[in-house]
Amino acid sequence: MSRLAELGAYLGAALMVASGAVVLGQQWNALNQPGQVELLLGLSLLLVAAGAIVVGLSRSRADTYSVTGQAILRRLSGTLLTLGAAAAAGGIVVAILPTSGEISESEVGRALVAASLVSLAILVAARIFSPSAFVEMALYAAVLGISGGVLLWTGSPSETAVKTTLFAVGLSWALLATFSRAFTVPPLATVLGLALAFFAANIGAGATSRDLFLSALVIVGVAVYLLRPSWPYVVVAMLSAVTLTVSLLGDAYGPAIALLAAGVVLLAFAGAVLLLQRRHRVVDVREAPAEDAKAK
Repeated sequence: MSRLAELGAYLGAALMVASGAVVLGQQWNALNQPGQVELLLGLSLLLVAAGAIVVGLSRSRADTYSVTGQAILRRLSGTLLTLGAAAAAGGIVVAILPTSGEISESEVGRALVAASLVSLAILVAARIFSPSAFVEMALYAAVLGISGGVLLWTGSPSETAVKTTLFAVGLSWALLATFSRAFTVPPLATVLGLALAFFAANIGAGATSRDLFLSALVIVGVAVYLLRPSWPYVVVAMLSAVTLTVSLLGDAYGPAIALLAAGVVLLAFAGAVLLLQRRHRVVDVREAPAEDAKAK
């Protein structure tokens, strides 16, 4: 299956979505709530059915396609199923939220949890039959939707609860990507998870919680890098260490001392990383002859 065929397939899927968007734009306000729900769920069914057909085609005729062709069909089916999951989530949100009156946080949370669970079910199937980075990013969004929905559903979440939830989800996602084989592009999932954890550590005005979360990122980043060298962890450890240094010393000793200390910390990190990389290269060079001898 050529790249041209893949492009045509993606254009066809884009036209399906575009047609749905046009219909939505023209008829949305004229439809009542049940009609809006039916429209979104109908679009979802079309997209999911198209994705399932592509999955069946790729599996039933696997011998007739090259490795590249199978990869193209896998990406295409994953994209269709992901779009179907998004449309289904939209339909669930419209079905649950009231059309008039004030909408409470608990109602938003309930709708978000239900929509995210429905999309998660479709995306899990997409991940099993059509694994791709796009599907995994959508799974990440669904997990975040469930987490945020639970916070809203249980009442007005505190700043600490929001920070802790986002930090836990991001760091867990990064560690799962590092120590499992659940992702097609582990570095991408790792970066997304660590970026969320670093963002969560720095939001809000609480200096104590910020320093605790940044300290945890430094410890986890260094520990994981020692176990399994991966550049996202050393980068987030460096950023967290520098931010933590400025936070701790800035108020007490002024910005000049804080920046000086941050520079020293950054140089120390860079030197340690270079030493570790050299050590890993030496170990690899020493182990290579032994492995060759065993092979012979």
